[in-house]
Amino acid sequence: MTFTPMASTYRPRLRAHVTAEEGKLVDGLLDRSYPLVGEPAVVAARLDGTQEWTALRASLVDDGLDAGQLDAALRRFLMLHLVEGAGDEASARLERVIGRTELVPTVILEGARFGCQGSGGCCTGYAFGPLTDADVARLDELDLATAFPRLAPPYVEVNDAGRFLRKDGNQCIFLAGDHRCGLHAAFGAEAKPGFCRLYPLDSFGTVEGIRVVDRGTCATFGVSARVGLPLAEDIGRVRSLLGAPRLHHPVVLVDGDAWDFSLYLRFTTAATALVRLGLGTAPETLNAIGRLLDALALVVSRCPLEPGQPDEVAARVLSSADARWYRPARPAVAARGLESLRVLLAKLGESLTTTIKIGVAPAMASRLEELVELLGRTAARLAAHGAVAGGETPAAALPAEVDDALRISLRQQLFGRHVLVSGHAGAGLLRIGLIQLLALAGARERAGTGPLTAADLSHGHMLSIRGLQTGMVDGILVDHEPSWRGLLDGLELATRIVAA
Repeated sequence: MTFTPMASTYRPRLRAHVTAEEGKLVDGLLDRSYPLVGEPAVVAARLDGTQEWTALRASLVDDGLDAGQLDAALRRFLMLHLVEGAGDEASARLERVIGRTELVPTVILEGARFGCQGSGGCCTGYAFGPLTDADVARLDELDLATAFPRLAPPYVEVNDAGRFLRKDGNQCIFLAGDHRCGLHAAFGAEAKPGFCRLYPLDSFGTVEGIRVVDRGTCATFGVSARVGLPLAEDIGRVRSLLGAPRLHHPVVLVDGDAWDFSLYLRFTTAATALVRLGLGTAPETLNAIGRLLDALALVVSRCPLEPGQPDEVAARVLSSADARWYRPARPAVAARGLESLRVLLAKLGESLTTTIKIGVAPAMASRLEELVELLGRTAARLAAHGAVAGGETPAAALPAEVDDALRISLRQQLFGRHVLVSGHAGAGLLRIGLIQLLALAGARERAGTGPLTAADLSHGHMLSIRGLQTGMVDGILVDHEPSWRGLLDGLELATRIVAA
């Protein structure tokens, strides 16, 4: 498609920290580069602010370059905020944050809370560390020999990745028989390593602030994320444990276009607000969010070539994050998506099985084997439904507490660092949908023929988060990204099938 630039006096200039070099554009602020060939290389070399874009474009067309490709090149630089006039406010703040001339706030999800249920799941099947110098010093000050006479030192093991609490099989040596932390029981909460006191919270830096979010890996997620102390009331303690999280500012890939992360953060903020509106079930809301992203990608890819873009057109779309994005998929579309989803579940299972055979830590292998089995049973159930000619799809009737837990999970994942898969937005939404599906499939298995409860979601949710967010299946999810819209339609249908 050829785009016609708007009449404008815009004189585009590369940002001061961006330079055009042979075959690439170098961003010195974020210490990364972008390959340049053809028209983009020519355009980048000429963006010095001395010419209006309409005149520059006309001269390059006279030199035999393609007008549509020239427009696409400038639009690419706008989407990445590499030129002045595009994302100026966000870019200026990014410079201040990186230069440490501006302190960013700690940001949490509205209404987030956590209440430990004492399952001991966090003390089983993990690598217990790495320990900081302060963690080790604190342990050295404790009379561990008296408190734990059954344990012989050393209490800390060292490997190439750092220092870790020693394990007994696949559990922490300090896990007591009542599934509670022995260190906590003997010496109080402050005796535990910092990572233990933070669990299951994650933190990472963004241009908007240091985000603190529940990772969703708690073995009692369906309950723990809905009860207990609001995170807003616990943030002082949490903040003291965070240290200085590194800035998370990846390039975001949306339908082949590359966006600056601050632009995508605006989308996730709108999407998270949409979840809070409660206009449909969690699976229906994820599909609505997918349609919102689809519309956003379209307008951004066609944004005018002028200052303030593409943020201006993005703001217009995101202001419409409401009921208009909720609509059922056509039955034929949903059926095709369901079959594609079944194939995807099978491929995920095959990939994880291969990973287990190649070799992973025993504790991780056990969890992955459980996930592979759940993937297989879920795929079989979807196949069985598809094989029933004329079979009716169960109505979406999730109990309120189950939908509430899934809604919390959806908000957390949109807010967290794992909203993308290797930088890909569509694959990220697809992974979120798979987590919803597997959590519901696991819940139905645990509940049997009885009504679903939020607690039933926990095991499947924990397995899918731990298995799908490790990077082991990112390639498969990215391979299926071209079909992400249809797969979300299929996922909405699949969640109704497995929950019935």
